[in-house]
Amino acid sequence: MIALAPLVCALKSVRSSHHSVEKNQRTLDSRQKHFVAWLGSIHMTIEDLDGRQLTTNNVVLACYTLHLCSGNTILCRAILSGTIMQYLSAAGQLYTSRGIRSPALDIRGRYASTITVILNECKRWETVKDRREPLTWDMVAYQ
Repeated sequence: MIALAPLVCALKSVRSSHHSVEKNQRTLDSRQKHFVAWLGSIHMTIEDLDGRQLTTNNVVLACYTLHLCSGNTILCRAILSGTIMQYLSAAGQLYTSRGIRSPALDIRGRYASTITVILNECKRWETVKDRREPLTWDMVAYQ
């Protein structure tokens, strides 16, 4: 029975890593679908982004970043700037799969300046103690 212990551990390791890959792929798919749904909400499609200038696509992604910073995520709640960067990475992969350079990144591989400014403000907001959203849906509904 003791001789089987390494085999059982190896099997568990393979099974858990396979599950992790599937989960990561589902997360990526969900974030990409979220980006495509957001494009639909502003009356655009992913095909509309083909052939556009890099600066135009950069502004589209900056607007998406603002949308995410406002708490408009898959679960409809505020997320940290690190998670926002993962949403941007997923959106960038949609661009690269279509043969377009990701507008989230500049030529040095860093986030574009328009996106960096927004992410820095999100990071600053994360450091505020006892922070509260300035306006919530409950406040709007209370009118």
